[in-house]
Amino acid sequence: MLFHQTDFHEKATIGKSDFTSSACRRSKLRRCPVEDRGGLRPTALKMAMATYRPRTSPRCPHRPPIRIREEDRCVRAHRSSESWGRSQTHAGGDMNVVGVDVGATKIAAGVISPEGKVLSRARYPTARTPEKLLSGIARAVSEVRDGFEVRGVCVAVPGLLLAQEDMVAYSPNLHAIEGVRLRDELEPEMGLPLTIENDNNAAAWGEFRFGAGRGAEHLVFVGLGTGIGGGAVVDGQLLRGAQGAAGELGHVTVQPTGPRCACGNRGCLEAFASGSAIGRRAREVAAEKSWSSLGRLAAEREVLGEDATRLAREGDAAALSVLEEAGRWLGIGLAGFVNVFNPDVVVVGGGAMGAGELMLGPAREEVRLRSRSPSRDLVEVREAALGPDSGAIGAAALAKGTSGEFLL
Repeated sequence: MLFHQTDFHEKATIGKSDFTSSACRRSKLRRCPVEDRGGLRPTALKMAMATYRPRTSPRCPHRPPIRIREEDRCVRAHRSSESWGRSQTHAGGDMNVVGVDVGATKIAAGVISPEGKVLSRARYPTARTPEKLLSGIARAVSEVRDGFEVRGVCVAVPGLLLAQEDMVAYSPNLHAIEGVRLRDELEPEMGLPLTIENDNNAAAWGEFRFGAGRGAEHLVFVGLGTGIGGGAVVDGQLLRGAQGAAGELGHVTVQPTGPRCACGNRGCLEAFASGSAIGRRAREVAAEKSWSSLGRLAAEREVLGEDATRLAREGDAAALSVLEEAGRWLGIGLAGFVNVFNPDVVVVGGGAMGAGELMLGPAREEVRLRSRSPSRDLVEVREAALGPDSGAIGAAALAKGTSGEFLL
C-alpha cells in the first residue's frame, strides 16, 4: 500500500555510504587524497567542501522575451542587458560543441550546433573502473567529433561535483568517477577546451535553453534514471548553492522509514521513483501476483524497470499499478519542489520517462493535491522535450572556451 502510517520517532538507520573507495585505490590517476570511506561526511570531503566556492552560474543571453503578469493581463517586455545581472561573454561564429552525458549505465556524446541540434551521436556502456571509464569518455568524444569542426567539450557527470577541482566527491550510482581530477585527465587527450559539469544541471539547462522550458524564467528539472537527480533555474540563472551542491532533489526524504537508497539514507525520492526503484517494486509485485504478465515474466528471468513500462503499455494491471505508485511518489516530491521554488514549469526527463503519462498523470494529481496556491495555479508539469539528448545538449550549452567564454 502506498500510503500508510509510520512512527516518525523511529530512527531511520543510515548505512555507511561508500564516498571514497575509488579515491583510496592505488592508481596512476590524479586523485583527491580522501582517506576515510567509513561515514557520510569524511574529514577530507568536509575540508574540501568547506573551502569550495562554486563557479559562476550562467545567465542566459539567448532567452526570448519574457511574459510579465499584471493582474489579469500579460504584457511583453524585453530585458535590458543590465537586467541579466553580470553579463556573460559568448564566443562568436557558428562553431559546434561536443556535449557528453555520463550516466550510471551509458555514456552519450553528441556534436551540438549553436541552435541546439544534435548533428552526430555516439554511445558507449559506462565502465565500472576509473581507467576504463575515462577511456570510454575519450573514445566517445573522438568518435562523435570525427568530420566536424568543434570549439570545445563539456562532460556532464553524476554526483556531487567540486567545480574548482573538476572532481566528483561522491556519486552513489557511479563510484568509479569519484576522486578523479577529470579535466586534468581528459583535456590533454581531447586537445580541446574541456568543461566539467553536473549531469542534471546540464539537463536542466538544456531543457531551459532548447527544450520544454523555453520561454520560462523559473524551471525545476527532475531526471529519472538509475537514480534521481535535479537542477533548478531561478530567474534565468542556474542555481548552484553556496558550495555548488544544490539540486540533489532525488535525496529529499519522502518516507522516513522507506526503502534504503543508494546514498545510504532511507526513504529518498530516488528509492521510490527512479528506474532502479521501479524495477525493485516490479519484482515485488510480480512475486505477489504470479498470475499476471509481470509474474509470468519473473518466472523466466529477473524483471527490470523497462519491463514494467512495456507490460503496462500492453495493459497488464500489475505493471500498471507499479508505474502508478511510482508516479504518485514522484508527485509527492514534485509538490514539495513546487512549494519551495515556485517555478513556471517542472520538467521531468531521464530514461525512466519512457513511462510517460503512465507516471506523469498520477504525479500531476499529487502536485494538484499537495502543492499550495499560488504556485500550484501557475506551474505546468511537462515531459522533457529533448528526451535522452537533454544531458548532452545542456552540457554543450555550458561548455566554455579557454578565456571562460560560453561557446553556444
